[in-house]
This record gives sequence, structure tokens and C-alpha cells, in this order.
Amino acid sequence: MTITADSNSKVYDGKALTDNGWQDTAPVGLKGTDAVESVTVTGSQTLVGASDNIASDAIVKNGDANVTANYEITYVKGTLTVTDGTPEEPVEPSLVVTKADKNAGTIYHVGDTVTFTITAKNIYDKAQTITLSEIDGVTLAESEFKNVAGGDTVTTTATYVIKVADVTAKSFTNTVTAKMGNITKTADATVKTEQVKITITADSDSKVYDGTALTNDSWKKTAGELVNGDTIESVTVTGSQTLVGSSANKASDAKIVDAEGKDVTGGYTITTRSLRRLTARRTTRPSIMLVIRSSGRSGSRTSMMKKRP
Repeated sequence: MTITADSNSKVYDGKALTDNGWQDTAPVGLKGTDAVESVTVTGSQTLVGASDNIASDAIVKNGDANVTANYEITYVKGTLTVTDGTPEEPVEPSLVVTKADKNAGTIYHVGDTVTFTITAKNIYDKAQTITLSEIDGVTLAESEFKNVAGGDTVTTTATYVIKVADVTAKSFTNTVTAKMGNITKTADATVKTEQVKITITADSDSKVYDGTALTNDSWKKTAGELVNGDTIESVTVTGSQTLVGSSANKASDAKIVDAEGKDVTGGYTITTRSLRRLTARRTTRPSIMLVIRSSGRSGSRTSMMKKRP
């Protein structure tokens, strides 16, 4: 008699494929009313590839009587096949490659370096070369892993420096691509970004009225901190006061550069304050002393009096 173990297949999902059936192909060679009561079938395939599904230890009965000894049984193997998917039913990308921010939950600013951790798995049952690639601007610590054993994983890191456009967009999404065997899979990781908040305030000044305009183009950073070695290269301060009185001295158009002199102003939310004032004040007018001398019969007399000009 011949008994054949069932065959089966599926797309890789990280779980073992098993099939303990043997009825897909009816046993050949049974006599009379004999029947196969049970068959032991063993086999398992998890990674992409194929392996045998093996039938053994059949029990044949006629009624309650065990008649297995009456048969010379031939067992035919089935096949368990795990595939790497099709366009209609692809392998889930996260089963192949994953990516995450090494400092999860961090909010990044312009000039900050983000480090991503990347893990890729050889889903085939034979050794493969795994090749990783990144989007422009992202640097991989290692991009090629040769002779990776079936089921093994490899890990590396990728770094990226946050740009002005990233903080303007309030996030940065990075995509890594992993290639092995017949498949190409990608994984994304997104980090949050925000602008740094600072306040710049124009200085105040004052003088005694002298007929010329009072100006002062100096300023101070009065709140917030610059990051990553950035500096304020320039601030426009406008204001002028000639006559006795006060007016605002206004700060605007600040420019911030990084350590290499690149404009990173867009990485900041800049509040400019114009609370400082230019004041021209009155002078304290001096007194004029009048000296009056008079003479008469009784002699001369001198008197003094003060007069404001």
C-alpha cells in the first residue's frame, strides 16, 4: 500500500508551516473493507524554502482488528513550501526590515543629529547577502552584509542631521531599503521636529536734546537659547528720536547661522520686542545772575537777582 503525505504552501509570515494530513491523495492498495485509521505526519517549514512532509506509522484496521501487519506500506513524502510572496500577496515588510529612532520620543531641532537603528532579517533558509540603502542625506554605518545565515538578523545604524526644512515641516521621515534574494522591502521611521524659540529685544537709549537724531542699533537676546553652536549674525534695529520725547526702538530681521556660517534662521521662532525706547529729554536751564549797581547821595549800592533765560 502507498500512503502520501499532504503538501502545502504559504507566503512567509514568520510562523511555521505544518500539515499533518495524508488524505489529499487516497491510500493506494487497501483490500476489502480495510481502512487506514491513522498516519503520523511530521514536517515544518518556517523560512522561505521547501522541506519534506513525512508520513509514517500508519495503522490499518478492519473493524476493531488491527491488520497493519498485512500490508507492506510505502510512504511518499509531501512538500512544505514557504514563498517570498507575489505582487498580489507580498511578504509584510516589517518581517524583513525595521527602523526606529534610537532615542524614541525626542523632539529634534535644526542641527540635531538623529540616530536610527535598523534591523534586517534573512527570511530565506539559505544564506543571503543583505544590502541596505538610504535616502539622500542619511549616512549608514554599514550597508552590506554577506553570507547571512537563514533566519539570522543584522543590525546597523543610520544618522541624519535635521535641516531647516524638517523643522518647518514639523517632522522628518526616513526610509531604508533592504534587498535580499528576490525581494526588496522598505521601512520608515518618523521623528518630530520643532523650531527653537528665542526673543530679541532692541536696546534703549537717551540723551539731552541737542538737535540731532538719537539712534541705537544694539540689541540683546532676552529669552531662549541657541542650539548646536548657532549664533545670531545680525539684527536690524530701527528707531530715531530728535525732539524731546520718546519713541520705540524696533528689532527685526534677525539672521542666525550655524558653526559653518550656513543660514539656519528658519530653525527658530524669533520674537522681537520693541519695548525699549529712545528718549530725548529737556536740559535743566541755567540761571542768569543779574548784578545791579546804583549810586546816590548816600553812597553806592549793589544788588543781585536771578533770572531764567
